[in-house]
Amino acid sequence: PCTAEFLWQLSPWVAGSQVTTWLRHPGIQYTVDVKVTCYQSLSQPVLIFFQTPMPPTAINMPSIIDKLRAWRLCSATELIFSLARLLANIPWIAWILERKTSADRDSENGDGIVQRSTKTLDIARVDNVTTAATSITTLEHLQYNPFVEQILSSGSTSIVGRLKPGVVLKFPRFSWWEYSTAEAHNIVQEIKHSFSVEEDILGILGPHPNLAKFLGPSENPRGLLFAEANRGNLQAYLDAYNDEVDIATRIRWRTQAAGATWYIHQKNVIHSDQRPENYLVHSDDNGTLDVYLTDFGGSTCGDIDGGHLPDAGFFNPRSAWVSTVDTDIFSLGSVFYTIMTGHWPYKSPGPFESVEEKYNYEETVDALFSEGKFPIVNDLVGGAIIQGCWTEQYKDAETLLRDQELLVEEFYIQNT
Repeated sequence: PCTAEFLWQLSPWVAGSQVTTWLRHPGIQYTVDVKVTCYQSLSQPVLIFFQTPMPPTAINMPSIIDKLRAWRLCSATELIFSLARLLANIPWIAWILERKTSADRDSENGDGIVQRSTKTLDIARVDNVTTAATSITTLEHLQYNPFVEQILSSGSTSIVGRLKPGVVLKFPRFSWWEYSTAEAHNIVQEIKHSFSVEEDILGILGPHPNLAKFLGPSENPRGLLFAEANRGNLQAYLDAYNDEVDIATRIRWRTQAAGATWYIHQKNVIHSDQRPENYLVHSDDNGTLDVYLTDFGGSTCGDIDGGHLPDAGFFNPRSAWVSTVDTDIFSLGSVFYTIMTGHWPYKSPGPFESVEEKYNYEETVDALFSEGKFPIVNDLVGGAIIQGCWTEQYKDAETLLRDQELLVEEFYIQNT
């Protein structure tokens, strides 16, 4: 028999996304949808390795390794769950759910290291694949689906749905309160922690005109209640309507973002994940568009630590991997740049078309930022402020807000 290798490299560098890959069998295409969740707590890449004999002509497999090794995936549990479901439907390899191959057993030493050829691979050991698959399957039972009028957005750990006109519910993907064994899954622990952090920090912050309006926790259905921002998140709005947004509105959005950041810093809160998707756009009765900062599940405040850092393009790779005031200010430079241009630094407009494209972008922008190379902003209104955020000229958000307010005044004088 021939040997097929399923090799995924899991790394803590990338936020949640979805990928699809496939196995080909004559006349059949099997598709695996893999939901990916970022775990910043992982300090080293993790390799998961499966090895199984197969009939030499039974499968024409594309190079899964080549396709996936560059996609830095982060949730081993959901990955194996999807893989297990796939394998269970392919009779001639379903036995992998029952035992590891003798070749796989023989290749391990006592430290859980697989020696193969000249490579040494750290592995997440699965001593009994049947037990692991059975345990992971319970994630299906843990999925939380409360009744909402409409799903408005969906992330790796939470979903936002309209509960009633003007009110939305942010609820977790999985329910940890209904099953005693739920927290055996790392992803469930992460989601529970994220919701706990967000509720605690929202309680510390209280109301502010530049924050999404928190209406309190909800027990049934479980989640967090917010007043609805009726135009969606800022990035989606710019993707759809960038050409229709005037300069005055863009400058106001920047000032509101700076005001929100200054306010939370006064409360000793670091957002730590500032990007356009975490600002919501709302149109009032007069058609005025405002933005509100949201999503504090990864934020920090004293001993409360959500454990997140910003995405590539919004994070300074030259800084320490610690959430500080500088973390948010650097991110604001990229948020301001996106507000003014409609796209992220060094990125073309529109969403990523594939996970691989996102990965390539992250590699490119991190390399450029590491060398102190940033997009040219001389022709942008308030470009000096953006440059100042990127080059650490602002030591606090109050000074940044003051410069933004001066920019508003100057723009008003020049255009009246």
